[in-house]
Amino acid sequence: MVLIAKTKIVQSRNARTQYIVIPADMVADSQYPFVGGEEVEIVVIPSEVKLEIRKKGAENFLGNDLKDPLKHGKTKKS
Repeated sequence: MVLIAKTKIVQSRNARTQYIVIPADMVADSQYPFVGGEEVEIVVIPSEVKLEIRKKGAENFLGNDLKDPLKHGKTKKS
């Protein structure tokens, strides 16, 4: 079972865009919940120095969670 792995954030050469590489061993794990092309939400939680990736349809997707910084007016996506 590989649900914790080290990886890198890769910086695009032509833009400010960054990519997170998800290792193949993690993707191959039967408990890994995402598929390629799936819509997800990314939330930065500065106080915890954490990046959270949420699956569409999850209870806290797009600000549905009371603890979600997006719901409390810090940043709102359009």
